[in-house]
Amino acid sequence: MRANGTPVDDSLLSPTYESGSLRSYRHGRTETIRSATPAALTLVRHLVTNGPYDKGSLPLLRQAITAHTNYTRSAMQMKACDRHILGLKHAFEVLYPNTTKMPHLFTSSFLKYASEIQLSTSQVAVNFDGLMCFGPVIPHGFGVCYNIRSNKINFAVSSFKQCVHTDSEKLAHEIFNSLDLLHKVAGNSVNGPENKSKL
Repeated sequence: MRANGTPVDDSLLSPTYESGSLRSYRHGRTETIRSATPAALTLVRHLVTNGPYDKGSLPLLRQAITAHTNYTRSAMQMKACDRHILGLKHAFEVLYPNTTKMPHLFTSSFLKYASEIQLSTSQVAVNFDGLMCFGPVIPHGFGVCYNIRSNKINFAVSSFKQCVHTDSEKLAHEIFNSLDLLHKVAGNSVNGPENKSKL
């Protein structure tokens, strides 16, 4: 989230992965939750322009949360797109092992872009104050593992040192600033125990 005056545009919606469990299905593992949503972009644009205390900030935050929640539920019900496309691609390769021409669906520039996950994230839900870490999935990406506790969130941020475009320390700093900004938005809600921020 950019809240320091940096212009916000659609190019900031980088391909993002959040793991969604498919364990309710036989042999199910994970589906991709595309957590960089248009609703999140709308919220960021508003915060950059108007700040966290504007009356429009809280409704947009709620809309962004709702959009993410709905996508998460869809993904966990096998209604997302990534695993279906992967399954179709593998099925085509099995059925037509000698072909040199792939359907456009599997060779499109959009799919290539969407498959290069620049921000790979996952929650490790454990009942102790643990810290785990995994690496990025592309050379110019980030890996972010997090553990939500009752009074804090543990983050482990990773990137490759040889990449001049990524900086784990800087991203960790921006995550802190973003959470602080969202805390201000949530804290500006109507007073009452049901509306108080738990962060």
